[in-house]
Amino acid sequence: MFGGLDPVHALQHGLYRAAKQEGGRRIHSLYDKVSRRDVLWRAWVSVAANGGAPGVDGVTISDVIDGVGVPVFLDGLAARLQAKTYRPVA
Repeated sequence: MFGGLDPVHALQHGLYRAAKQEGGRRIHSLYDKVSRRDVLWRAWVSVAANGGAPGVDGVTISDVIDGVGVPVFLDGLAARLQAKTYRPVA
């Protein structure tokens, strides 16, 4: 942990500080960061906790849970993000 922060909060804090230090700074690759298992899990927990609405693809939280299951869903999403082949359904 960084300064008492869990790894996801430490990542968020580091990105925030980098962006604030240099106003015009661009983070060129976020794929390696958003595809981390802990980041995806945190996102899933947040979406599920607020009863997240289906995305543009119409897939609901229940569809994921009742279908392939959350771990398999997140692993597949991580793999597509890492391979840079993920494209949201429009």
